[in-house]
Amino acid sequence: MNPVERDTQLDRFARLLDDCLDGSGGMLAVSGPAACGRTELLRAFTTAAEARGALVLTATARCSERTVRFGVLQQLLRQPDLPPAVRTAALTLLGGPDTAEPCREDPPGTGQVPSQVDQDLWLLLHTLAARTPLVLAVDDLQHADPASRQTLIHLATRSPTAPVLLVVTEPDPPTDSGTDRDWWTALLRLPHLTRLRVDRLSEHGAGQLLTALLGAPPARLAVWYRLTGGNPLLLRALAEDCAGTGPAVEPVPGPAFALAVRACLHRAGAAAAEPAQALAVLAESGSTDLLPHLLGGPARDVLTALTAGGLVVDGRLRGPAVARAVLDGLPQPDRAARQLRAARLVYETGGTPESVAAHLLAARDATEPWARPVLLDAARAALRRDDDAFAESCLALAGTAGDTETALLRGIVRFRTDPQAAYRLVRPLTDRLDDLADGERIGLLRMLNWHGTEAEITRTLTGLDPAAGPLRDELTRALEQVRSIAPHLVPPGHPAPPPGLPAGEPQQRSLLALPRVLRTGGTAEDIRTAELVLRTTPLEDAAYGALQSALYVLLYADRADLAAPWCANLLRDTAGRRIPVWQALLTATMAEIALRLGQVAEAARHARQALALLPSGGWGVWLGAPLAALLLASAALGPTPEAEPGLPTLPERLTRTRYGAQFLHARGRHRLAAGAADAALEDFTRCGRLLEEWGLDVPSFVPWRADAARALLALRRPEQARRLALAQAAHPAAQRPRTRGLSLRALAACEPDRRVELLQQAVELLDEAGDRLELSWALAELAEAQLAAGRRPAGREALRRAREGAEELGLGPLLARLKGSAEEDDDSGLSASERRVAELAAAGHSNRAIAEQLFITVSTVEQHLTHTYRKLRVKGRSELARSLPPGSDRPAADRLSVERPAADRLSSERPAADRLSVERHGTGRRAVTRPTGAQGAVPRSSRSRSVSSA
Repeated sequence: MNPVERDTQLDRFARLLDDCLDGSGGMLAVSGPAACGRTELLRAFTTAAEARGALVLTATARCSERTVRFGVLQQLLRQPDLPPAVRTAALTLLGGPDTAEPCREDPPGTGQVPSQVDQDLWLLLHTLAARTPLVLAVDDLQHADPASRQTLIHLATRSPTAPVLLVVTEPDPPTDSGTDRDWWTALLRLPHLTRLRVDRLSEHGAGQLLTALLGAPPARLAVWYRLTGGNPLLLRALAEDCAGTGPAVEPVPGPAFALAVRACLHRAGAAAAEPAQALAVLAESGSTDLLPHLLGGPARDVLTALTAGGLVVDGRLRGPAVARAVLDGLPQPDRAARQLRAARLVYETGGTPESVAAHLLAARDATEPWARPVLLDAARAALRRDDDAFAESCLALAGTAGDTETALLRGIVRFRTDPQAAYRLVRPLTDRLDDLADGERIGLLRMLNWHGTEAEITRTLTGLDPAAGPLRDELTRALEQVRSIAPHLVPPGHPAPPPGLPAGEPQQRSLLALPRVLRTGGTAEDIRTAELVLRTTPLEDAAYGALQSALYVLLYADRADLAAPWCANLLRDTAGRRIPVWQALLTATMAEIALRLGQVAEAARHARQALALLPSGGWGVWLGAPLAALLLASAALGPTPEAEPGLPTLPERLTRTRYGAQFLHARGRHRLAAGAADAALEDFTRCGRLLEEWGLDVPSFVPWRADAARALLALRRPEQARRLALAQAAHPAAQRPRTRGLSLRALAACEPDRRVELLQQAVELLDEAGDRLELSWALAELAEAQLAAGRRPAGREALRRAREGAEELGLGPLLARLKGSAEEDDDSGLSASERRVAELAAAGHSNRAIAEQLFITVSTVEQHLTHTYRKLRVKGRSELARSLPPGSDRPAADRLSVERPAADRLSSERPAADRLSVERHGTGRRAVTRPTGAQGAVPRSSRSRSVSSA
């Protein structure tokens, strides 16, 4: 097969060969970059010449034989195809006098061989060519010994007079500018000289070659071409490396490619090695503009030759694979010395810390006095561009025993992907706190917030005084961060900041705003600060805490509608970055936001996704956030008894943090929805006790009282429930629309006489707040109350809206409850409410008992009975049983217990002990009370006996 993309050259040679066979010789010089196919083309020429009947004599000049007199001519004249007599005569001529007397008037390149030798040798070859046309082919003529070159030039001068065709190859551009090239000047003077050039293959030509080598066209030819630049030798080597994978797979340079790179470098000449190695060293930092400084002088000619061969592009080696191949040819000590020299050069010329660090890492040497600070700066810069691996490598090289600064920085790097490993890195620092400066202690404190034990955090805080010193503001922020997670860990002698946010950077103010919101519910100023932080703060390690705090400020100030787009933007920003901790925290926050907006299925999806981003052991106390969101979503969508045993093991410290309080509240709601009212009440009251103790008892953060009230109603303790509901409704931090709507909904369940009024207000507030989950439940309860009060048009409208919301959100418990709420009249004209009252009356219940059972007023019972008597045309209760429509003969209480979902059935058991903080709100008489809501109406309490608390 002919060489690819060499048809023009082959055609030109064919014409020269025709002339030679016709009796007229000539001279052909083939030039081109190193390793781009000159030898292959020369072989194709000689094969074609032999096929046409010419006598072909070949030789390859070698650099090592430059001192061998007539070394190339002897290769030509010793070939077996040459007649023995001619061979003997020619070799005898070459053994004659060494030199002739030089003359300045002679052409360049002459004077090495006596003229008589040149003439006699030509006569021998001329006589031979008269019988058989002769082709002399010499590869790499630039390496030929001077005597051979002079004689070949003499033969080329006379070749037109006989059928002798001389073909030579040589590199262009030359790689060694210092080499004597007078012989080439002599060739250029020949009028019958024909020059052909061989370049690298085009992309199309590379595709043809690869198709022949691989058996099929490569799927991504551009990648192959980018790796090789069209150099045929590199293309063949890369195809060899990828022979087992096939043309459809992305090419990966391997051992054959590395050997081919070094072969190209060797073919480019000895002068090319040093610049190529220097370029490979500087490739570590991209500082190739410093090449002349590293070499001690320019290397323009060599770079031109390497560029022509495809090894260099725009002054740089062609890709990391080429650079690795060049460096792999160096012994390790030599490589290290070159890298350290490059590091010093880059440092002294003002290079970036990362550029200097790249060479220090390659040299594995940080002994220079300036090396450690440079490595630390490089690690911080690498963090800003999310290159954790480079940062970790810098810190590992810079670290020494007892180096606190490096240990803390390594902890930050490791925290991004593995918080548990980060804790293991910094934990030894807690055993030598006396050796740490205040700034280092503050950094350690922030790291311990996640996984550290209470004892470690307390010891680290001991001795830190926020009242004085240059780190006062920084320490105050660190203390407030601890307070916002576990307030009991901050020593009593460390007071909270005064009311109001101090002047300063928005990020600093944001970190102080979160504890304020958790203590007081937040102000308009806190919300403005949070939005300012989210609008102006870049997403980086130093600022991430401020961004997360700002989201929490909006969330716990009851502005989930504002937090949602900001959190979504941050999640998009982290999508392409390799920081799973940020992604996990933001995804968990998105789950919490979705819950407060009533997007329950989205909340569950986000919570599961967050838990999948980090192993459960990596979450530390933050595990409570996604678990709480998952449990709350599960309670709304339809709780399953097996959900709790499937939860991961909780960190020991969790329930002593605010995340633990959130988890207890969520688990309580899940248990309440699953029918374990007494276990749920235990979770709610334990959560409330912790929040009250810590001063974080804000309903917009955790509305535990409303849920505890529903648990108490399910346990038939209405007075205690009413006290809790009133306490939440009256809380100063419960006046924003969502929290107030939740409070009024809970209060409505405890005050039958005001139920419709309170639920109407709750519906308006929850609609304004955008919480579609709570709105759907409030509408369902309002519909029941309105229908029970005889307000049928309004009740049916509320019922329709509740059903639409429940279906759209997938609220299983609410849909189950609404199944029995159809208000169409039966054949006798009774509404569903009238029918329920009539059934209970027919079963022998008094009006007051019916009112308590159906959670309506006694007057409403009387109105329903009056309407029923009139529609059925009966005079009193005694005639109801036989006059009710078919299907109503079952006892009323049994019918209700079957038609309602389990979540609405009443517990018949009293809890084992009325303990926990609910009792501080007082105890009242027990009454038969119908629970009012999904998220709170709890079935039989007997199941809760087997559920353990946190």
